[in-house]
Amino acid sequence: MELDRVNGHFVNGLNEEVELEDGLVYGILKSSDLKNTVINQTRKFTIVTQKKVGQETKFIKSEYPATFTLVLPQDNKPVMLDDTCYFIGFDKVEFAVYALILLNSDTTMQFLRSVTFADAKRTFTKDVLMWIDLLELGNKIDKLDLTKELQKLNEMYNLDLSLELWDSFIAEMTPIHKR
Repeated sequence: MELDRVNGHFVNGLNEEVELEDGLVYGILKSSDLKNTVINQTRKFTIVTQKKVGQETKFIKSEYPATFTLVLPQDNKPVMLDDTCYFIGFDKVEFAVYALILLNSDTTMQFLRSVTFADAKRTFTKDVLMWIDLLELGNKIDKLDLTKELQKLNEMYNLDLSLELWDSFIAEMTPIHKR
C-alpha cells in the first residue's frame, strides 16, 4: 500500500518499479515523518481509489489504466497519514497554521507535560489530545506572540500568511449555541 519515488518512478514494497498515473497517487506520512513543524513534501505515497465510501471505481480502468492498487497539500492534493498518526483537517491553510501555532504554544506544551508520562510508549494518545481546547487557547493567546510565531513560520517556510482570518478561525471553532 506504500510506494516510494525513486528517480521519478514509483517503487512498491517488493522493490518493484511500478508505472502509475499521478492522478490517484497521494502523499502519505508516517508518524516518524512528523518531527518537523511544517511538512510540504512526503517521502512515501499511496493510491486512493475513492473520495468517499462506496464510490464507483470503474472510471479507474479507463482514466488510470496503470492503477489497480491503493500536512500542506502536495501538488494541490491532501496527504494521507498512516494509522499511527492523528490529524485535524482544515479548508484554509491559514486555519491550519493558526492551529499549529496554538498546538505548539508554551501553554499547550505545559499542559501536555502535566497530563502525560514522557516514557510512555505513546505519550500523546487520542484521549489526551482531545483534552486540548483550541477555542480556549485561541481566546487566551497573546496576539503579539501569535504574530511573532506567524512571522517566524512565514520566513522559515516561505509563506505569506497574516492574521486576517483569525476572527473567522475563532468563529469557526465557537459552538453554534454560543454565536
